Amino acid sequence: MLSQPWLGLSLQNHNDRVTVFAVDADGPSHGLLTKGMILTAVSGGGHTAKLDGLDVTVAPDMLKTYAQADHFYKRQSILATLLDHAQISIQTARGQTFVIQPAARTPLRALPASFWYQIGVGSFCFLLGLGVWAFRAHDRAVSYYFLTGIGVALFVGIATLYVSRELAVPGEVLKRAEKLNSLGVTLFGWGFITTVCHFPRTLWPHRPVGLWVFLFMSLLFLNNLLEWPETFSAGRNLPIALVCVVMSALGYLHSRALRNKPADRALLRWYVTCWLLGSLLFLVSYNLPLIAGQSPLIEKPWAYGLFALIYLAITLGILRYRVFDLDRWIFACWIWFFGGVLVIALDVLLISLLPVGEGTALTLAVALIGWVYFPLRQLMWGAVGINRQGINERDWRNMLSAALASTHPSELAAQWRLQLQRLFQPAAIRNIQSCSQATIADDGNMLRIPGFAEVAPIELELKQHGQRLFTRDDRDLADAAVMMFSQVATFQSAYKAGALKERERVARDLHDDVSAHLMTLIFKAESDRLPPPSGIAAMGREAMTELRTVIRGLERQSVPLHDALNAWRAEIRQRCGSGISLRWEQPDEPALARIELSARHNTNITRILRESVTNALKHAQPSTLHATISCELNVLRLVLSNNGVDKPVPDGEGRGLHNMKRRAQELGGHFQTNLDAHHYRVTCEIPLTTPVMAPR
Repeated sequence: MLSQPWLGLSLQNHNDRVTVFAVDADGPSHGLLTKGMILTAVSGGGHTAKLDGLDVTVAPDMLKTYAQADHFYKRQSILATLLDHAQISIQTARGQTFVIQPAARTPLRALPASFWYQIGVGSFCFLLGLGVWAFRAHDRAVSYYFLTGIGVALFVGIATLYVSRELAVPGEVLKRAEKLNSLGVTLFGWGFITTVCHFPRTLWPHRPVGLWVFLFMSLLFLNNLLEWPETFSAGRNLPIALVCVVMSALGYLHSRALRNKPADRALLRWYVTCWLLGSLLFLVSYNLPLIAGQSPLIEKPWAYGLFALIYLAITLGILRYRVFDLDRWIFACWIWFFGGVLVIALDVLLISLLPVGEGTALTLAVALIGWVYFPLRQLMWGAVGINRQGINERDWRNMLSAALASTHPSELAAQWRLQLQRLFQPAAIRNIQSCSQATIADDGNMLRIPGFAEVAPIELELKQHGQRLFTRDDRDLADAAVMMFSQVATFQSAYKAGALKERERVARDLHDDVSAHLMTLIFKAESDRLPPPSGIAAMGREAMTELRTVIRGLERQSVPLHDALNAWRAEIRQRCGSGISLRWEQPDEPALARIELSARHNTNITRILRESVTNALKHAQPSTLHATISCELNVLRLVLSNNGVDKPVPDGEGRGLHNMKRRAQELGGHFQTNLDAHHYRVTCEIPLTTPVMAPR
């Protein structure tokens, strides 16, 4: 390029005529030619060649057929021969002739900005691929990725010859450059497709995929090298579209193979999206217009910049940078791309249907997008109430209601897990040791969520059973949910503390006031030596016993199971008196002494037994009362049966039975009654480890 003669001109094809766009102030043409002049012919060494706008075409692949390309190469050779003379003549459309002495070499400063731009793009892609390969040379996918960098550097570097050409370069040089450019595209396509089969995991480990793709790309290269098709576009531009189609198909197959590996699938989608978007943009803006016989939307030298952006984005994916954000970035990229396509489509449609110019059509297209499309999209999203986390206001209300309905820490923990399962549908939920804030781990496969109150920190694995990665939006959603449940737990703790304080106050009042009056009543009845039929002292003692039970329940005092059994047996024996035989069976195990009954357990079981004895004495004429107590697998089983049932038991459930059943349910237990051969049986099973339910 630097060895070519230099006129100091910047020429353009304007209406198929060679037009002076700029004149270098230090060039041979300065003071002779001016901007805007139309050049018609060049003479040198006694030969003259007419100029055509085709002579300053930027790249050969803008031509339609190989025949036109060969004609272009021949004209370039003729013009290059003329420019080699020490003195040439240039004719203009106005009939003027200017004698110019071309400089023997092109100065470095005369190379256009597009030349350095392409050199920068090619070098950037090559060095980026080389840098990744240097650290991960053992990775086959990275090796093929580096091959794409070599291909980009080759075809972008060769293309600098086109933009640095002032008027003419020998045709053979241009033709060889075009074939080398095609070789670069072949290397790029080979690495491009094969990387899809190996990144992030090998799709077919035991098959020579690289060889198959090499043969496919070699066939496309020979198609252009041997000029099999008639049109230049079919030989050069159509294969690029085929590469995109093949890569898309392989990407789809690979994505299905990775359906249970969300992080790997996100990396694959990112790779495919970057290449597809870049290639589609290049195809839409440059190749497709050429295939359709139209001028490209953007000049090829500047379109190469897309490859630098693609390489930078893909390198971030290969280095696994913020993998958990890739799905969101992919969505944003496609929205951006199709938004641009929509503008172009509307522009073309308006030009076709309305008698307006290109500028007016573009303005109308942009206005329609801004005034119609975007508002409709926002209304649609608002109608379903979706925010960035994918959860609407009703979901938040339901979550809050579920949290408030939990009255025990274990219930709140269970509800917390249930809500996390509903929100994220993880494949697994497990407790972890510590976590201070919601954190994404393992490239988005894990989401660690801090605990609150008595609820342990949790780790979620594989969102939507491996179909999605956890994102920053999920992390923020988890933080918000933790805050809400934590506030509910704080509220419940404060409520329970207030209730306990009130219970203690009531217990003190009962103990200090009612208990004192009962003791006075008992003492007076005994001191006055009232006859036994009055029973005032006995009734006072029963009331005192009941009062102590109430006070113990209010104060939440636990009772050893062994002591509770002795108290129940003593009370029932006293109530049976001498006319009813009590058979009491309980296991004589040292383990019973280690079991503690909560105040609620003790109170409810005491009242269940008391009401059962009352029913037996009230509704039957028993001679025997049989109580069987057992404890297996932390479940306390009480069976109280009596004989002497001579009349049918009324249908339905009286107040006493209803209360007993409800007290058992409050403890998470079961209560049932049976009548068999004049024997009435009450069975109650109470789990000793099940959380106590709040009374209704």
